[in-house]
Amino acid sequence: MVDTAGTAEVRHGETGELLRRARAGDRSAIDRLVTDLTPLLWNIARARGLGREAAADVVQATWISFLENLNEIRSPDAVAGWLVTVARRHAQKARARQRRIELVEPNDLTGQPDPDTAVDAALADREQYQCLWDNLRKLPPTCQEMLRILAATGRTARRDVLEVLDMPPGSIGPTRIRCLHKLRALLQADPRWNPK
Repeated sequence: MVDTAGTAEVRHGETGELLRRARAGDRSAIDRLVTDLTPLLWNIARARGLGREAAADVVQATWISFLENLNEIRSPDAVAGWLVTVARRHAQKARARQRRIELVEPNDLTGQPDPDTAVDAALADREQYQCLWDNLRKLPPTCQEMLRILAATGRTARRDVLEVLDMPPGSIGPTRIRCLHKLRALLQADPRWNPK
């Protein structure tokens, strides 16, 4: 299925067919899975607190594990869940390594601030962005994961989200609304939050 933006999206149930085709040697099926499910894996890695490079490594390691175990995945229709589980494991290991090797960059306090107003606007946007993420991290883990995944995959992947989060059908909408209400309350209580 092609959405209005022109990007392909995997519908629930298609992942199993794509896995079967991939096992038969269809390279385009693998390409489709990688294209459509990488944003989900990326968000799983980032949700574990990994930086851009470490998250990219986790996504790559997850796809390598997928290719190595292509014929070992027992339930073709649960490919998204399998990938999420593997990504979580890789992200956990990466986060543990990161904690052991926390390198702190010295702050460069010698530079003068740029008086350009574009810089001020960029800083304000960055502060709002940071405020949003700080408050998102205060939500229960299920809310955090759901909002991240829905933001990355959009509405068409709801069935995959149900599978990944192990939620009953019909529960995404009400749970999403409750999570957004909690986030809104946190943001309104935060003095840094000042949406334009």
